[in-house]
Amino acid sequence: MSPKRTRKKHSKSSREKAFRSNREIGLKMMRLRDKLGLTTTELARKVGLSQAQISRLENGNQGFRSHTLIRIADALGVKPIYFYMDEDDLAKVSLVGESDDPYGPGVPD
Repeated sequence: MSPKRTRKKHSKSSREKAFRSNREIGLKMMRLRDKLGLTTTELARKVGLSQAQISRLENGNQGFRSHTLIRIADALGVKPIYFYMDEDDLAKVSLVGESDDPYGPGVPD
């Protein structure tokens, strides 16, 4: 008889870290969306999500899947790495229309 497999439980601290990470990404997403003058509904339409999902993502109540983050970054005119940059690097980022970079805006040289 094989041993019974048990599902590994995540510690409270790993859940808290994941929430903080999701919340930080969500806040950057919200600030950029606001800077571009988009509502959650407009962004939701651009990326094919519901307004409620955008709200949950911005509030850190839902985790980001890589393909979702890529679609959101594209809709907001940045590269996905934007969401993982610290505040000092974010100050150097140019948005769509602010750069003539042939590889696209969003990441400083």
